Amino acid sequence: MCYIIMNKHQMTNEFINKYIINNDDIYIKSSEKNNSIKPTRSDTLFWCIYNIIYPNNIIHNSFIEEKKIKFKWMEMINQNKKLYKKYILIQPFLICHSKINIHTVDAICHLFDISIILTNNNTYIYFNKNETTPVFINYNNGKYTLLKNETYDNVINNYLHIEDYNKLIYAINKYKVNDLKIMALKLCIDVKNKKKNEIYEIIKNKLKLIYLKI
Repeated sequence: MCYIIMNKHQMTNEFINKYIINNDDIYIKSSEKNNSIKPTRSDTLFWCIYNIIYPNNIIHNSFIEEKKIKFKWMEMINQNKKLYKKYILIQPFLICHSKINIHTVDAICHLFDISIILTNNNTYIYFNKNETTPVFINYNNGKYTLLKNETYDNVINNYLHIEDYNKLIYAINKYKVNDLKIMALKLCIDVKNKKKNEIYEIIKNKLKLIYLKI
């Protein structure tokens, strides 16, 4: 269990620069061919979001910058009563854990009023859906990539929408057989001659496997 006990003197820029050894400054690489940004640091999800919020920042030390920004985000959430109440459990992922998770993404999207569509194996999660143009992040083999050539229509029409990332799929009585067949098609699952219960269980297990490590 991680306990967060801090005062105003902790985790300041002075503290970080004084007690943390400098690390490499290269944290991101761009691919002109597929128009994507692939973070090279360990917490690839954090650096994708960082690039969305601070695209023009000059990074002198990626390790220090990551710790500083995560602490800054936590403070901003704590100062917002509405967000603090909803996202109090994400604090360990900003301070104690080495990597943030998708719950943190939801909180940061609301904090900065941005929309992010996270794609993962023919599925997608739409964080903070509003009138702003969404930014696309893809998860693959344990790493996240910021996509700049993905289109809204392609994702919406061809990927399965995960409406609630805490549940992944609702109870079976919410779906008709045809609904499940469409879901299976988007997941590239062959459900020919399968009954409703069988289709549902196959989809459920597939989604659990897809989101096992995310």
